[in-house]
Amino acid sequence: MSEFEPLGVTHHHRFTGFLGNRSLYWWMYPSRIALFVLLPIYVGCGGFEAADYALYKQPYVFLVSDRFWLGFAGLVAFAIGSLCVESQQSNPKQPQVEGRDLRVILGWLYAVTLAAYAIFLFPILLNPQLVVELYDGSLSAAYTLRSTLERIPGVTTLSTLQSLCVVLHLLHRRMTGTNLPGIYSVLLVALVFACLLRTWLWSERLALIELAVPAVLVVVGLSAKRRTLLLAAGPVLGLLVVFALFGVGEYFRSWQFYRATWGDSFLSFAWVRFVGYYATALNNGALLYSGSEQGYYPLHTAVWFYKLPFWELFGVGFPPPEDIAKRVLAAYGNPEFNNTSGVFQPFLDFGPVGGVLCWAGLGIASGLLLRSFAGSHLLGLILYPVWYVGILEILRIFYWGESRFFPVLVVACLVAAYLRFKANHSQRFRAARLLIS
Repeated sequence: MSEFEPLGVTHHHRFTGFLGNRSLYWWMYPSRIALFVLLPIYVGCGGFEAADYALYKQPYVFLVSDRFWLGFAGLVAFAIGSLCVESQQSNPKQPQVEGRDLRVILGWLYAVTLAAYAIFLFPILLNPQLVVELYDGSLSAAYTLRSTLERIPGVTTLSTLQSLCVVLHLLHRRMTGTNLPGIYSVLLVALVFACLLRTWLWSERLALIELAVPAVLVVVGLSAKRRTLLLAAGPVLGLLVVFALFGVGEYFRSWQFYRATWGDSFLSFAWVRFVGYYATALNNGALLYSGSEQGYYPLHTAVWFYKLPFWELFGVGFPPPEDIAKRVLAAYGNPEFNNTSGVFQPFLDFGPVGGVLCWAGLGIASGLLLRSFAGSHLLGLILYPVWYVGILEILRIFYWGESRFFPVLVVACLVAAYLRFKANHSQRFRAARLLIS
């Protein structure tokens, strides 16, 4: 299959057991990422001692004994669940997607996403001096910006649709066999620029990951070019890139505060902080599991559900999970490192057995999406690249349950369903015309 072969052409993918689809790199498979990337990092963090956590002002170690093995079991269950379904044979036959339909959808997505970004970034137009101060290394500028930039729940959250914008933009030629008009390239550049501003001004590196990772997966995963050793080492390259971006963010965010007391180079400071974000997230997750009672409902794994605006209309309130975490971290941890790891969220909600089953189910869902992606099915092509971000972030956060992912999930499913309906309708219309003629 050529790199830009439209979906109207029949094509075949052959799977070879654990080796998987020959056209995909190993790191695109959820099971391999879990076993060969996430699990080793998890085990390494499990070896941290009290002296190591003291660097992050965390006085206690919670990622030990039964809690360590519980998290270990969750990651293994995820890998096994995915492995059971991700490498089965698939011989897809997809209909042609109409270029006009996809362009209209993409245009609306760009409009909504850029409007959300405009609302978010508008305050800096009224006070551009803050940006200059941040660039000059002001200690207070970063904190002032976080209280200045406009965040409207349910509105500015729509900026996370950026990941779908870039995925559909890159898939357009493959799906339709036609090129996008030049205006869409202008919109893509504007989106990337807005995302870079958000990453820098808000210190939100995840926003850039949400834009870059799906783009890489689409470009590399669906390319017909011969595989290279450089791209086979994708996780190593990704780690270096993420660390570089992390270092830039830390220079403007934390280094200005700690540089006077840090006795080594900025590079060592950035590395210690980088490792700490993962180690403390896992330790925090184990801490929350130690001190919380399982309610057996998805409080931590479906945060978006409890933040839906209509609950207030019915006078229904739920305890915000982030408030619970803040109280626990204030007592036993360090509120500066406030990530609570995605590993332990299912255990917080469903207990040990239910948590392992939840991870197995998420592994199955991830494996099925990978199969759909590799087989060029509409849902997999659109959803798996953005879902994959959640796999990479398991050690740090439970991304799939966040409010920022919910609109992406809903819109991705709606777009895939709409394009499938339109494609089937077009097929029936063409078949009817042939019968009439």
